[in-house]
Amino acid sequence: MFAKYERYHCISHGFENIAFQEVMKQWIDDLSRENRIYLPCVGISQKKDKVQRITRLSPLVENGTILFRRDQTELIEEVIHLPKADHDDGPDALEMAIGLARGTGPAASASSEATKEDYHAERSRGIFEKFGFRRAA
Repeated sequence: MFAKYERYHCISHGFENIAFQEVMKQWIDDLSRENRIYLPCVGISQKKDKVQRITRLSPLVENGTILFRRDQTELIEEVIHLPKADHDDGPDALEMAIGLARGTGPAASASSEATKEDYHAERSRGIFEKFGFRRAA
């Protein structure tokens, strides 16, 4: 994660506030302090039904705002077969990432030096384009 942060300068890393992921977030926060490389980690608490949250992405896929690479076959299969897919972790993570990128997700307080103002400034510089998303016209 630290290498990806150094390469891409991510403005937010989301972690669901559940069991192991919460422990992992704390571990990354501790490593950040030790190494003085502060990853912007954000806890995410989900309160809505997973299938409903993921289904809300449908218009964004249909209008071309969310694009998939051809090599993302596993994610594409999970999206196509939702809610009857064997796994839904990919679409769930996608929905959370979109929520973080749009500033609409259920993120808890940030645990790094990144501020809400930093987030919105970076977003306005084209964060959607940076990660291959297109804004709807």
